[in-house]
Amino acid sequence: MLKNVVLTGFALSLSAQVWAADFSEADAKYALRDADRSTNLAAREAYKAILDQGAKEEDQLRAAEGYLRTYVFEGTHYTSLQPEAASPSVAAGTVALGTGKQTRQKIFNECWSQAAEVINPSKLGYESPVYYYFRSTCLAYEAEASTVVQRLGLLPKLLGAMSSGLATNGGKTYEGGGILRVKAGVKGN
Repeated sequence: MLKNVVLTGFALSLSAQVWAADFSEADAKYALRDADRSTNLAAREAYKAILDQGAKEEDQLRAAEGYLRTYVFEGTHYTSLQPEAASPSVAAGTVALGTGKQTRQKIFNECWSQAAEVINPSKLGYESPVYYYFRSTCLAYEAEASTVVQRLGLLPKLLGAMSSGLATNGGKTYEGGGILRVKAGVKGN
């Protein structure tokens, strides 16, 4: 009987290890994210691949964090608040992979409106401070690169994300009070 219990316990622990996501490639690429923009984008693709393979629970949140961090890094490290340089090869109304304000705005819009949705509470089945932290962060960075009129449109979404995030379990402590820092930065500006 004891032998059966031990073997069952071993089999269950082994099966849990087999199904755990492998973050080694994604983490290695993310560690090199500041080498150039393409390594950051490669890390994004690697984290997204983990999400697309059906990562669950802690692996899903960890992959989403890595995925969303690549957006924050790209937007803050590879772009500025300066106007885009004119490029004759870019069609009117489109944004090239530039380094100015318009590109920054596009990156952060995609971050909060599309990328963060991989851990939307309706998909997770519960509210995670991870979702609200990255949604708030990306909304705030997009607002920073926006016009006053555009900011007015983003403000209700930003305030709602911060309020909901702070109300979640762990919302005030995730990332060392990350949502509170976003809120302080917004109020300070």
